[in-house]
Amino acid sequence: MINETTMLYNELAKSLTELDKLSHMIKKLETTGAPVWELLNGTFLKDEMCRIKARAKVDILIFERYAHVYFDYNNSEIRRLIIRVNHLRIYLLGLCFMEEKEKDLYKICLFMTEELSELAVFFYNLHKDYSDRNTYPGED
Repeated sequence: MINETTMLYNELAKSLTELDKLSHMIKKLETTGAPVWELLNGTFLKDEMCRIKARAKVDILIFERYAHVYFDYNNSEIRRLIIRVNHLRIYLLGLCFMEEKEKDLYKICLFMTEELSELAVFFYNLHKDYSDRNTYPGED
């Protein structure tokens, strides 16, 4: 059952999400069909994932008993990003001949899928750990 408080926390989760840069990078990959130079070097993506994880550890403190709203929102967004990257990867696999830029793009897609999957697992484990430590009356 969704009530007003849950809806407010859902809006807060939307405003606090740190996935905007990743979403922008994926959109850039989709529209240009060429690798984005920031992603050719794996350190950018690794640094971005570390930043998102660090921010998530702080953000859950704001939500307290509504932390599940934060985790649900972020996990659904991560799943959407994974689907978008996989669609691009499937398109690239359908090409009869891949030039160097398509090969680089395919490698980036594989790396991004791996990193996003790890991020989803991180959010799942963080939610599980947080839920185990913070049980509130009336929640089961």
